[in-house]
Amino acid sequence: MARDELEQLGRYQLLALLATGGMAEIYLARQTGIKGFERLVVIKRILPHLARTERFVEMFFDEARIAAQLNHPNIVQIYDLGQEEDEFFISMEYLEGESLGYLVREARRGQRYIPAHLSAGIVAQVCDGLDYAHKFLDEVGRPMRIVHRDVSPHNIIVLFSGGVKLVDFGIAKAASKMHQTRVGTMKGKLTYMSPEQCLGEDVDARSDVFSLGIVFCELLTRRRLFKRQNEAVMIQAVLNAPIPLVRDIRPDISIDLEAIVYRSLQRDRTERFQTAGEMGAAIRECLRHQGAAAGIAEIAEFSGQVFAERARTKRRLLEDIKASGSKKMSLQVLKPETDESLPSSSQTGEEISDAVAELERPTQKHKRPIKGRDKPGGSPSWQNALKIGLPIFIVVCIVVLWWMSGKRHQDITPPTNHPLHTPQAFEKPDKDAQVPLTDPDGKLDEGGDPEIAGPSGVNPTLLSVASIPAGCQVEIDGVDVPGLTPLSEVAVEPTTKHLISVRCKKYKQDVKYVAGRPGEKVAVEFKLKKIARPKPTMGTLRLNTVPWSEVYLGKRKLGMTPLLGVKLPVGKHTLKATNKSRGLEKKIKITIRPGKTTTLRVKLDK
Repeated sequence: MARDELEQLGRYQLLALLATGGMAEIYLARQTGIKGFERLVVIKRILPHLARTERFVEMFFDEARIAAQLNHPNIVQIYDLGQEEDEFFISMEYLEGESLGYLVREARRGQRYIPAHLSAGIVAQVCDGLDYAHKFLDEVGRPMRIVHRDVSPHNIIVLFSGGVKLVDFGIAKAASKMHQTRVGTMKGKLTYMSPEQCLGEDVDARSDVFSLGIVFCELLTRRRLFKRQNEAVMIQAVLNAPIPLVRDIRPDISIDLEAIVYRSLQRDRTERFQTAGEMGAAIRECLRHQGAAAGIAEIAEFSGQVFAERARTKRRLLEDIKASGSKKMSLQVLKPETDESLPSSSQTGEEISDAVAELERPTQKHKRPIKGRDKPGGSPSWQNALKIGLPIFIVVCIVVLWWMSGKRHQDITPPTNHPLHTPQAFEKPDKDAQVPLTDPDGKLDEGGDPEIAGPSGVNPTLLSVASIPAGCQVEIDGVDVPGLTPLSEVAVEPTTKHLISVRCKKYKQDVKYVAGRPGEKVAVEFKLKKIARPKPTMGTLRLNTVPWSEVYLGKRKLGMTPLLGVKLPVGKHTLKATNKSRGLEKKIKITIRPGKTTTLRVKLDK
């Protein structure tokens, strides 16, 4: 075959290799038919060395048979299962969009993040697809019991049109599989596994709910949840690490969204959402309550802003493909370099706490080359440092010199003492002392005789100020007196009424007017009254029920359990917890204490 000719696989022309996985190669292909019919598809072809292994061929067929029966707007559509000589393949729809992980990464590169309500809208669409697959019946009405088992950002595709598609049921488990994955074998990505999946136990739909809860938590907190330094520690984190509350990391997130995340991540699967449909309904109810629009149009607007240039480039390439006929094209732009997990918003790589996973560090392939060292023909690094550092050094020197000149000016400026409360101001002047011939306004006295500012020659009144409690700040005539109570012999002008104010933290400020004769010692005592703080009239309720329930106080709906921090008036209340889908209802009596948190866990019984 000529180098520029397209490889033919049945009725499909393979245009470009997009990816290689553990079992198969992924191609962009053109499907052709009679009378000029053609469309772009994605071909998944089993790897040649695995095509000779019966076990892998069976697994490959299992995937095709399961996925081909699913027909839902939020699941990728499988078109065909084929064999060409010794090669086996499936064809599926080509999706004009990018993975959720890549969307988050590109948005962050543009210094943006997916808003919380749009994150919720994306997850709600995934819930719809999962719920359809979990409840799917075969042609005779028997439940297929499909479990995706690999729900992760890599397998969630956000279309440029705003739709969301779940892809790759390659490790899904169903009752009809010819090759049953034995219990005790782990499959999927560790950091997005449920506890039961990590333990190799049999899994059901609730395992996918847990995995989607991890994705939702990471979207809202912008942090990796179970990312650790090695596989063993990751498994221990999934099994035992505390689940952080979303609002401890992002206080701006609504308490209702936090409750949905927290409930989906319960390690006891009976306390989670029992179906993906329940989780999706809870998310949409929360969005309706907030009045937040997070539908297809809003998601399309955001993804269109993030991928505007990329979408235009891909469309131009697709137009070129249509006009290219049988020529091979280079389509690397259709295959972005993406990780299978969400990137963290932090650049430090440090652990936030035991409850928050180690932040994702960038890999070597993402490091930027250092100019002058990695780039051929670049300038030596010391020359670049000199070019950048010398101007900065000069600017710093100028700033330091300017600051030092201002500092010297401050140092030589004589301090100005307030004439009040300074005993020297009341001392009799030395007869031999030189007295300036200026009045307080700075003008020479017309009589030529010096005038002394202040009560020179007059004995001051000496005040002693005490307070209960001690250690309070004293102010006389609007001027703070150095030191704290008790104070003794504070000199003030005699025969003049002075305003004394005493203030202390947590006590009411008190004032008194005091006057004294020359030379008199006057003792003033204050008894301050403590500020009475109003008693709290509200407390906090944290409530979880097994199974989940909607909680009401009278006609007021408090929310859906778990309630993680609902403010209620102080006193005794009777709540009603109801789970209509299971026909459960229970009255719960609680006592809310002022400023305290009441925590309850209640089991609903029939």
